[in-house]
Amino acid sequence: MGFFKDMTGITGLDIDWLTEFELSYYKFKTSLMPDLTLNSYDARLNIPKGAYDFTFYDDEAFKAGIKAALPDTFNFRSAATYQSSNSSVISLWNWNRDAALAYAKSSIPDLVETLGYDPSVKMLIVHGYYDLVCPFFQTELDLMNVGLTKRIPVKNFAGGHMIYESEEARVPMKQELDAFYAAGPVLTQ
Repeated sequence: MGFFKDMTGITGLDIDWLTEFELSYYKFKTSLMPDLTLNSYDARLNIPKGAYDFTFYDDEAFKAGIKAALPDTFNFRSAATYQSSNSSVISLWNWNRDAALAYAKSSIPDLVETLGYDPSVKMLIVHGYYDLVCPFFQTELDLMNVGLTKRIPVKNFAGGHMIYESEEARVPMKQELDAFYAAGPVLTQ
């Protein structure tokens, strides 16, 4: 019980940690800086509370850019229309797995199963410190819970959900990616 009382002092968030320990990103961002609206994908972007939620401000610009880049730059053409958000698909997703196991909405069981089938699979996880939708430390906790912290490296950068949009993250992230691709395959026993 004392742990939960200490959480407000540790985090600075004055909430009922006993009942709200698994805080949604929306509740977190509204509690973290109550006078500001934080962008969910990059919390460094903020505006005074009540203006509007500008989390998806770049959707139209991004869709226009990717619509031109796919065929012109990558020579990729498709009859399907590009969707910048997949929330309509995710809401229909069947999250059920083995009926004997209770899973939350997580890809960790799939990752563990994949490595069981093919231990040579190589993986690098990158996160942005300011991403409120996919909080970086949760990945480390999830990997620790299944014993994969030494097997799968996690790298964090000064960026949001789309780390590559951050000038300060591009060079160090490229260096990490180059090192990852240059490294040999995962050695299996």
